[in-house]
Amino acid sequence: MQHKDIYDDNKVQNIKGQQKENLDFIIKRLLPVSHQPYPNAFNNPYYTHRYFYQILQSTEISQNDFNKLLNKDIDEIKYFVDMDTEECYAQSLRLKCFEDDGTDVNHSEKILHLIFYAAKSYKNFGCAPHIIDKHLSTASSSEDEKKKLLDVLAHENRFSQFVLSLFSYSQYGGRYFWSSLLTDEEMDTLLADMIKYAIEDKYKFYDILHIYDLTFKREFCADEATGKKTEVYKPIEKVSKIFKKYIAENFADIMPNLIQYDHLKNNGSFYLLGDFVTLWNNWNEFKNYCVNNGCSILEDNVTGEFCSFWEKYIENNKQSVQFTFSHINTR
Repeated sequence: MQHKDIYDDNKVQNIKGQQKENLDFIIKRLLPVSHQPYPNAFNNPYYTHRYFYQILQSTEISQNDFNKLLNKDIDEIKYFVDMDTEECYAQSLRLKCFEDDGTDVNHSEKILHLIFYAAKSYKNFGCAPHIIDKHLSTASSSEDEKKKLLDVLAHENRFSQFVLSLFSYSQYGGRYFWSSLLTDEEMDTLLADMIKYAIEDKYKFYDILHIYDLTFKREFCADEATGKKTEVYKPIEKVSKIFKKYIAENFADIMPNLIQYDHLKNNGSFYLLGDFVTLWNNWNEFKNYCVNNGCSILEDNVTGEFCSFWEKYIENNKQSVQFTFSHINTR
């Protein structure tokens, strides 16, 4: 449906005098000219339905109930989120955290714990860095204390996609917002801790791989001849070290996932996962790494077949190559 300006309506244009002033007053109260709708206002799309139903909806939390929740201890707040298995209150909690004025020290600290826990627990829950910073500033008496509190919040729920995005280099990440508080080294350490938690908590290989890819640095390299800048993604060294050891220690289980079928050719051709071949150039290099880092490799038919495929893949200039697997289930 196309929206129209109410003042373009012929009937409205015919209204004059006091009636016109009354109409202007009502419209301005209902729909104030503002880029940021007021909390609880009719022109805020998250609250408009209240003015038609005249009651809070089942997915909403009243301000009074929100305040009561913040007066509980942190474990009870987390329990409230845990019990919301249908994520009924996710949006309402997010709005309340956003709209809180951040003037109460105790409330701000509780809100921060709520944000980081809800962001891990709910599928659809996020919070902009400047909202977190607002509450951090209220809950902390100094920059050093603010930094320590942020570190506690980032680690207290172990792996969190939200924390990963908060400090990642991606264009959608919040890393650049924190550059005045944390160094690149400190934020890289946080990203390394996230992938370490995911590995320790037995996340699936493709989840670990996705996490690893999300930690890459985004850089712009200029072509010497043309001067044209190209976007390049490079791994963070301390994250890469963790990922390499993870692959080496779990090689027997991960191996089938490293071999990818070329669906474009669809002729029995396979290639090696890009993230794997950028870490080691050949089988001997990988084998030496495993020996030097105390990771054992079974010398069996499965390993031999993987080694043979890798050699053939290199011979084909690291392009997909036809290969018949007898011992490896390529799934």
